[in-house]
Amino acid sequence: MNNIIYKITALLLAGILPLALNAQIERTTIPVRASPTVIKADPKYTEQIKVRDMTEFKRVTPERVGSNPGNTSNPGSSGNTGTTPPVNLEELERQGPSNKPFNVANLVQSDVDFTGDKVLNVYNTIFRDANMKSGYYYYLPASYSLTWSATTSSYDFQVTYGAAGRVTVTAILRPKLSKNDLDMARDILSQNIKGKPEQGFGIKEFIAIPMSEAPELEFTKLSQFGVSTENVSLRPPSDLTDPIYISFPTDLIDELMAMFFNNVGLYGDVLVHPDGEGMPSTIRIPFNLKIDSPDTYGKFEMQASSWRANPWRNTTDYPVVLTNFHVLKRENTGIYKVYTWKTGDVETPNGAMVNFDANSVPAWIDTDPSIKRIWMDYAIKSCSNCNVVVKKKIVGTIQDYEAARPEKLEFTILTPMSFTKASLMKISIRSFQATPEGNSKIELPSLTVSQDGAVLDGGTLYVKGGKWILNIK
Repeated sequence: MNNIIYKITALLLAGILPLALNAQIERTTIPVRASPTVIKADPKYTEQIKVRDMTEFKRVTPERVGSNPGNTSNPGSSGNTGTTPPVNLEELERQGPSNKPFNVANLVQSDVDFTGDKVLNVYNTIFRDANMKSGYYYYLPASYSLTWSATTSSYDFQVTYGAAGRVTVTAILRPKLSKNDLDMARDILSQNIKGKPEQGFGIKEFIAIPMSEAPELEFTKLSQFGVSTENVSLRPPSDLTDPIYISFPTDLIDELMAMFFNNVGLYGDVLVHPDGEGMPSTIRIPFNLKIDSPDTYGKFEMQASSWRANPWRNTTDYPVVLTNFHVLKRENTGIYKVYTWKTGDVETPNGAMVNFDANSVPAWIDTDPSIKRIWMDYAIKSCSNCNVVVKKKIVGTIQDYEAARPEKLEFTILTPMSFTKASLMKISIRSFQATPEGNSKIELPSLTVSQDGAVLDGGTLYVKGGKWILNIK
């Protein structure tokens, strides 16, 4: 094994001293637009998403108003009597989304071609509740994509071979929303409403936008692979932060796999139908089904407290080219600014490590709470042998005598919501049968329970001998 050190001096982009990078590569031998198709949700799953009567939204318990004499910071306080006037709860009830948009992109600045949604993973437009006094605001994810797990090195993508060469493709699309994304978007929103009538009522809740009907998928190229709309099964999310499950059969798996690996991917839009007053009938959220894509692997994020001392390792299945090093900082003005250094297009094989020589980077960014995110941009290098390795993960090797039969896992929700008075519940599932091989216990995507009587799809288990093995909590 040869160790090669690349010394790169970055180009200065952001007004901070340039970043020098030592990329220590442990070299290892690597085995070598059509008419859109709109897919509607499977009817048996759409009952869980209903048009909600806005009078049924839970009442918001207001914060106590006028706790200090002369307080004028909250709506409803007298400001001069020193007493707490009665609060009309109906005035503070949420009524659902309205077409009162607030843009988050204009408070995210950068030296490269970034948009706010690319930095925060939140759709650029946030919608206010129809009742400004409620303090409710609603967001959407910026995009959906396949997801790769760094822990298990697995993909939310499965190809199952059946009789007569018929192949079923199953994929899970997820929004890449984190708590950090939502916290920053909420902070940016608070800056956006300053000086406006909304400021006096604050932001009490920041939640995913409710839907008037189940979302749909619009594929751009699906029909060219012999897949008709009636053969596509779509399990929609009950909440836009939940995953979307799709499954369809095809006889052209080789051509489809080439699209997933070597071409632009199988892409389109999630058609979201928001609920609420005067809202757009449809909002388009892009998705892309492509394996060797940064959208699948996500941002290469680093911890501010350890990125200098600890090497970064490429744990993906492909060699990557590191292009930019970014630091997201919240300025004192409330503006979020992305500072960027070019890293010299260092090619890093899978499994290799990169050490940073960052003496010229100010040390305060490691501990300053105004630093909200540190990450690297990258491109994925084409690698035919890597594709072979990934295909084995996706397809697996199952002999006829030990074949596992795919079985749908379905949950019928009785009355836990009314019994517990809860507004939301989660169901977690773990099983060795989450993959056809059954080599390890894997946690399936959690299910969100928001109403009694719903029928939820728990995904697919691969059952041998008719015996189900799973843990539920």
